[in-house]
Amino acid sequence: MIQHMTSYAYRISTFVIIALIVISDGRAALGTQPNQDEIMQKIADPNTNENDIAGLIEKVRDMKPSLGERVIWAQIANSDKFSPIRRQQAVLQLFDRYTSLGMTLQDLSGILDHPSWIQRENIYKITAITGKPGPDPPPRTIPMFKLDFPVLGAGGA
Repeated sequence: MIQHMTSYAYRISTFVIIALIVISDGRAALGTQPNQDEIMQKIADPNTNENDIAGLIEKVRDMKPSLGERVIWAQIANSDKFSPIRRQQAVLQLFDRYTSLGMTLQDLSGILDHPSWIQRENIYKITAITGKPGPDPPPRTIPMFKLDFPVLGAGGA
């Protein structure tokens, strides 16, 4: 009987040790990988260094789009607290991550959340498209909007 209890205690202690190892490994992995909310909080902070933003955006791109993330991108795009480049990046993320072919203007309006960066005089009606087919896949551009942000790489703010 004592031998049976010793064997039972040994199995329980082994199980506890294995469980602790698994839990501690999981915590270590979680501690080294910031989650989407933490990354978006850094992106949404106007004081985050502009040089760090590109790396943070790359991390978010590998994650599933979320409603909270969409709201933050829209807030950045619409806010004067952020640099023109950060606002431009936010607009591109909104279109890249949250729009798709076949969306209605009402759907697009909900995603952009009353955009302050679109002015009526900067919207053009496209009546015809001519010419040779473009590259496959087409470049990610927004040809119908003239954004009041400096062009990336133009040496501005």
